[in-house]
Amino acid sequence: MLQAISIDTHQVKLKRSMMSEGLLFGAQFLAGLHGLRMRIKRQVLSDRTGESRGIRAGLSGEFADHRMYMPGDDLRHLDWPLYWRQRKPFIKVSDSQEDCPVYIVLDATASMSFGTKWDYARQLAAAISFIAIESANSAHLFSLGDGIRKLSTTFDRRSFFKITCGDLQSLQADERADISIALNKLPFYRRGRGITVLISDFLD
Repeated sequence: MLQAISIDTHQVKLKRSMMSEGLLFGAQFLAGLHGLRMRIKRQVLSDRTGESRGIRAGLSGEFADHRMYMPGDDLRHLDWPLYWRQRKPFIKVSDSQEDCPVYIVLDATASMSFGTKWDYARQLAAAISFIAIESANSAHLFSLGDGIRKLSTTFDRRSFFKITCGDLQSLQADERADISIALNKLPFYRRGRGITVLISDFLD
């Protein structure tokens, strides 16, 4: 499912100087990401807490709407004043703060190694991962080659620096693949709603 993302800041420009001396993810790169956040414009449903708007019924969170009572609903969520006025049972639905998983799929085929394309692609993957976790969402990184391979799942800064940056730094763009066939395997790794970002030149 395609979902809209907006970032609450000025556009980020990745400069060549960020890649000097082989340091893809140095201090200058991270400074350019400071303060960036994702705003998810569609509701999500997840089993982890985050900052995205959820769609659960309950008492926690900000009141959003009513829906008709269904057998099995918790009576604690029944709007009794509304019931006495209309003589119909309604359940209060609240906005909950939930995790919106972000799936970053990085094309690691040989065509991506041309010029500085591969360095920029890896920086972009790292930037999206970092912004996702700074927005209290989870980042799931995959490489696309002869199939699809999961590299890491990141929930916080520590795992981002220790795992994600290390995986991207060592990842090579030297595989051959049919991108469309490889992408067909991605749904097996996804859990519920989320955002998928494909970074590719779309050349096999």
